[in-house]
Amino acid sequence: VHGGATTVAAADDKGLSKLHNGHQHSTAAEVDLDAATQTALSQQLNQFSALVTRYPNIAAAEAAGYRRAGPFSPGLGTHYGLMGKRVPEDIIQGVDGPMTPMLIFDGLAPDAPLAGFMVTSMVGSAENPPEGFVGPNDHWHTHSNVCIVFKDGVIEAPLGADRTVSVSECAAVRGRLIAVTTSMVHVWTVPGYESPTGVFAEINPKITCPDGTYFAVKRTKEANFNTNRCRNGAS
Repeated sequence: VHGGATTVAAADDKGLSKLHNGHQHSTAAEVDLDAATQTALSQQLNQFSALVTRYPNIAAAEAAGYRRAGPFSPGLGTHYGLMGKRVPEDIIQGVDGPMTPMLIFDGLAPDAPLAGFMVTSMVGSAENPPEGFVGPNDHWHTHSNVCIVFKDGVIEAPLGADRTVSVSECAAVRGRLIAVTTSMVHVWTVPGYESPTGVFAEINPKITCPDGTYFAVKRTKEANFNTNRCRNGAS
């Protein structure tokens, strides 16, 4: 008690709120869908079931040709993509065209489990996002000024995204600067990793650092090729 009022300590979210700092994706709350719309969306989302079966862990994904794209990050996991290739059976059919899923894993080891997906679409733009999934809850986003570096068979983004990066700075790390990425949205439908903040949420609180926190290394202007963004540095 202080000054006649009771002081309540703020809850320790272990760094979760800090994951939303900086570039903001749409964080609008999901709206309830009518029965017909929910049924149509569920049919779309069922397409991911085959991916859950085919790629239960990183080892299975790498055996199929998927390669890491960026580091492990709390709330976001480790993304794996096909480096420009496509596997027809992995394509997800969207409202306005085919969508390509990247795989998200909870960790970096070969046995790290599949946790979700990042779906990309060649349709639309930052100003006019894709229709993608049935209903209004899939809030698509893009990233700007991403310097990607192809290194040892994987894609690194050593200078981060959504910040001021010059062509010369990117060239200094032998990268290629992407002014604006294709449209993308996260999909959290893997059993056990359903996000409590929604199917299409930006962040999934179930993906933590090994110590159970969400504390990440702060971005600097220096290139960072670390494969793990957790502050404790564990893999």
